Amino acid sequence: MIGRSFSLALLASSLLAVPALAQTDTTMMLRNGAANQLGVLEYCQNQGAIDGTAISTQKQIMTMLPAGGPTDAAEATGRSGAVTVPNGTVMSLSDAATRGKTTVAALCQQMASMLKQAVANNPAMSMSPGAAAPAPGAMPAMPAMPAMPAAPATQNP
Repeated sequence: MIGRSFSLALLASSLLAVPALAQTDTTMMLRNGAANQLGVLEYCQNQGAIDGTAISTQKQIMTMLPAGGPTDAAEATGRSGAVTVPNGTVMSLSDAATRGKTTVAALCQQMASMLKQAVANNPAMSMSPGAAAPAPGAMPAMPAMPAMPAAPATQNP
């Protein structure tokens, strides 16, 4: 089982941690988190750990997000195999896997599985092609991704 700490996606709980952000900042945080997650899923597919289903799902979810600025850097970080969390911390999947005593492939498979489960549990996220996007107030939170292990705690002598 993977340890506790930060997650891969920008979730409602992470947004609550920074309530002072302006709406545009929150929108960009959501968009960058989703783009980073897309990049990570692409990395996972390139590693042969998952098929393209999760990527298609993530792209579909991203069309439901409010418009905002460019997210190329966040997506590129993900494609390099690194996760960025709301506080700006970047961790490679390899480091996360090592700390969690698992493999990158297992993390990738867990991400894809959790994305699939989140969509199955939230009808607003299961849009069929060509369907109208839900109203902004009905936009679901990004699905929870597996918890990434925390850096090992240091003990004071």
